[in-house]
Amino acid sequence: MISMRGTARGEHVWFSPQGLAIAPGTPLRFVNDDPGNSHTATAYHPSVLDRPLRIPEMAKPWDSDFLLPGQSFSSR
Repeated sequence: MISMRGTARGEHVWFSPQGLAIAPGTPLRFVNDDPGNSHTATAYHPSVLDRPLRIPEMAKPWDSDFLLPGQSFSSR
């Protein structure tokens, strides 16, 4: 599980843990643990919002859309 948090006004947001290594095919679960802000979990990939590639080339890109407090998203 990857926790999503932020400051009260949303000017700083972060994931916990900040980095991890997983085996190919392992689904990722993002949970918005921020009590007052929405968050997104979006892969850096050219097919998603034309972002530069920052995930492994063979990884399937994802975009959670906005998650309200308490909502979660799985990359699979």
